[in-house]
Amino acid sequence: MPPVEPLAQLLRVALVKKQGVLQQPPACWSSDPKINPDSVHLVWAAVLNGRQEELISAEALVINEFLARPSRQEVNMANGKIQEILRDLPNLAPTQEFHVELLRKVETARRMMG
Repeated sequence: MPPVEPLAQLLRVALVKKQGVLQQPPACWSSDPKINPDSVHLVWAAVLNGRQEELISAEALVINEFLARPSRQEVNMANGKIQEILRDLPNLAPTQEFHVELLRKVETARRMMG
């Protein structure tokens, strides 16, 4: 087993980094493990280190990371809501000419969003 003190030092730094990453929106999370340490590795290091405080911190980070990512169902619901908004927008046009223009813009927006 590695010496505990160097591991404890690295773990404390990694926990702070992970906390900083989780304060950002998930879309901004870096995939670089030097910036965004893997939560699994944090738990492993906390277990090896044997300190309750660090284990609780690592556990909390795993939970927060999990809760910050939307589920597939939530993403589908959000996409459905966006499509509903796009579908309804042209109906708000006060004139037929503006209605046609909004239909064109909505179609362009759909293509841009994929």
